[in-house]
Amino acid sequence: MVSQDQNNFRSLNPDNIASVSVLKNAGATSIYGNRGENGVIIITLNEANASGNYKEEGLTNTRFEIKKKYTIKSNQDITVIEVDQFEFPATFKHYAAPELNENVFLTASIVGWEKYDLLYGEANIYFNGTYAGKTIINPLATEENLELSMGVDPNVVITRKKLDNFKSKSFLGTNRMVSKAYEIKVKNTKQSAINLLIEDRIPVSQNKEIKVDDIVNGDAEYDKEKGILKWQFTLGANEDTAKRLSYVVKYPKYRTVNL
Repeated sequence: MVSQDQNNFRSLNPDNIASVSVLKNAGATSIYGNRGENGVIIITLNEANASGNYKEEGLTNTRFEIKKKYTIKSNQDITVIEVDQFEFPATFKHYAAPELNENVFLTASIVGWEKYDLLYGEANIYFNGTYAGKTIINPLATEENLELSMGVDPNVVITRKKLDNFKSKSFLGTNRMVSKAYEIKVKNTKQSAINLLIEDRIPVSQNKEIKVDDIVNGDAEYDKEKGILKWQFTLGANEDTAKRLSYVVKYPKYRTVNL
């Protein structure tokens, strides 16, 4: 509870007031002494605005008014000002799409973020006291959880290799058949288990003359319409595993197909 002068009282935004109560007589003087002889008005602010900061929302814009005062040195250096600080519960998981990039990324899924006035934009990420890179905060997303990329985790290694014995081409009548197979290997060198999501893909044909058959996706979830494979599993400390996928593409000899 903080005493405020008349000017501060007038500057309060009514939308930030949670409740107003009045103390009189002994109830006021027992807490505030002689200052409470004529009664005391107690104003309780919303938790998110207890600092006096507030936000005004119009039809097309949003304005933030920050009540805190700062001293900025005139040394032409960039000054970083902390406006506020929040703690969020987060769930961490690792993600990899080795067909596109043989790196494993650490991501954080945050709940309860919609209670705060987060702004869209680029943010610096620090993890365990170390700078991890940049990410984008997008509070305009429609998902329930806010997903943040925490950067590459070098302690989780992944590779995607084409299997040699599937490189051959063969012919069946007037059709050509091309077999493809890949092996994805991942190793967790960390001293703790991780939750990992790996995505890969199998080509999807939009042409009736070109068919993708004999699909082997192992234990992956397979979206036939999009051709997306997903493996979601827990990989223990210092453990490794391998995932395989394969398929056969059949098309007329006179066609050229890039795979």
